[in-house]
Amino acid sequence: MSRDQNILFLETSAVADEIKIFLLDVFNQTVGEKVIVFTVDNTQSLLPELVALLKTAKVSWDDLLGTVVISGTKRFTIARLTALVANMLSWCKKIPTITANSCLTYQEAKQKLTISPAYQAAVYHKEPTITIGKKTA
Repeated sequence: MSRDQNILFLETSAVADEIKIFLLDVFNQTVGEKVIVFTVDNTQSLLPELVALLKTAKVSWDDLLGTVVISGTKRFTIARLTALVANMLSWCKKIPTITANSCLTYQEAKQKLTISPAYQAAVYHKEPTITIGKKTA
């Protein structure tokens, strides 16, 4: 397969604790799909699941035209993690990454990827709740 045959989607918009990863080919067909559910004990499975998806779909990293992050999660960690993985792929494989509010067709994504900057910032929908702020008198 040539480099422009597959687009990787990382979707965080459906359920708060899930990332859906899938590949679309030039015919707008899903080549492979996985849903990762994040729990307290399972926060580091995105990259291994992505590797497994590519292997199952018989798609190499070099077959990817780009990455589309469909944002919308309410979880800070998931938003940060998907942005990290997408930007890592952009940097390592020199492929563009875009963000979207909803799913795109292959042709829509391809058009946006060709004019995209190399990296995307994480999109957060609220302040992180990692630390508790100090109370003021």
